[in-house]
Amino acid sequence: QSYDVTGNLVDKEIGISIRKTMPELGSVMDTNPFAAFYSGRELLPFPYCDSKVALKYIEKSGVSVLILRTSNTSRPYLKAWIENGIPDSRAELVGSWKANDGGIINVYRWNSGSG
Repeated sequence: QSYDVTGNLVDKEIGISIRKTMPELGSVMDTNPFAAFYSGRELLPFPYCDSKVALKYIEKSGVSVLILRTSNTSRPYLKAWIENGIPDSRAELVGSWKANDGGIINVYRWNSGSG
């Protein structure tokens, strides 16, 4: 897969924001590796499955940050999550950035506990 290198400045800003505002441990789930890199956290890719299974995977995986990008809906549930939010009360929208391609990047904190 190829990535837009000019978009890395936005990902760098997101990664630094994650590092500063969410110091707790946990991985980053994203379709792009750069924000996780700049946050100093492990990257986990979104699983290719349906929404219900993805939420179970997130719950079990130790993820603390989820990043949704309008530019990448390569998983069956991502488009719906981008349009309607992540369908679980543990997902808290903490920030939105405008991507260089004109799209939106939404960052969610995943709070442990019951959904």
